[in-house]
Amino acid sequence: MRGSSGHTYSRLEDAKVVRDLDILFIGTSLTFRGYDTRIFDQEGIKSFNLGTAGETPQQSEYLLKKHLKNISPKLVIYEINPEWFGNNGSGSAIDIISNMKFLDLASLRMAVITHDIQVFNTYVYSLMTSILDNENYLELNEKNGQIYIKNGGFVESPLKMYHPESFGIKRLKIKDQQLSAFERSLNFLKDKNISVILVRPPITQTLYTSFSNNNKIDKLFSSYGEYYNFNKRIKLNDSLHFSDARHLNQDGVITYNNFFIEFLKKEKIIYN
Repeated sequence: MRGSSGHTYSRLEDAKVVRDLDILFIGTSLTFRGYDTRIFDQEGIKSFNLGTAGETPQQSEYLLKKHLKNISPKLVIYEINPEWFGNNGSGSAIDIISNMKFLDLASLRMAVITHDIQVFNTYVYSLMTSILDNENYLELNEKNGQIYIKNGGFVESPLKMYHPESFGIKRLKIKDQQLSAFERSLNFLKDKNISVILVRPPITQTLYTSFSNNNKIDKLFSSYGEYYNFNKRIKLNDSLHFSDARHLNQDGVITYNNFFIEFLKKEKIIYN
């Protein structure tokens, strides 16, 4: 539904007007809640966060092809979230479609490839709404304590501390259709001569270590280009730096973002 959690409506509207970026972030809520564009601005790095809730590579492909030309980033940070590479993307497709002011054929194709009747129904409903509803919807910048950063795409959440829990051992699975969409996006970025690095952002160690095939996942994505798993590169505290098992709290965001910026400079990925 339009205006649901995540500020997708505001982000998609802002994506139409931001231009000439140093960095474009793309990925799930780990992205739009994990990279504070204000911190990058303070370092002279112009960035925008195009992450959306539960985004799978199929939605990333759609968003990149729709917005990349206007945004013109020098670098794309593509989030590698193996959990969502194993998802069919229905939730994310519904979120994006319901928060678009005007639908297009590409969004219809995105709806169709999910093979989910709820996604298609959402498309039909949203199409009728866009035709019949002439009122200009305005999304609040602050909802339930979550603050959307205008023209930045980042959502700052209320500071909350996570109480670690135990997880059963499980194996991450990658769906073929998501890997294919990911490959198409990489080829698209290559054709546009836009640099891309693949980043697996930090999650809690209790969750991360519950995945039995992390090394195999790293090997897979390393085969596609510059890939960095920050669960192995930065030491964060599950209780102090996270709000839940997956998401950094604001203290964690600040710590991780400053580390990440220094990493980009050290590796000469950016030169600011």
